[in-house]
Amino acid sequence: MAREQAWEHARQLAGATGAQARDRVVRRIETNAARWARLLGTVRVPGYRAVRDTYCRTRTAPPTGLPAAGAARPDRM
Repeated sequence: MAREQAWEHARQLAGATGAQARDRVVRRIETNAARWARLLGTVRVPGYRAVRDTYCRTRTAPPTGLPAAGAARPDRM
């Protein structure tokens, strides 16, 4: 569904004639994105946090060459 919506938005943008029409399409796209963000932000899956936290704790070693999460970075000192 998301891919179809993305293609539809692209089609609308490509077909917009003039700046005002394009601005209207952009506003519709942004409104749609904001609605999805609110919807996704309200979903709560019982037990997900504990599963996620356990997963993250068991994978604390960073990939080779990358600093550990929260490690001081020379460019940010």
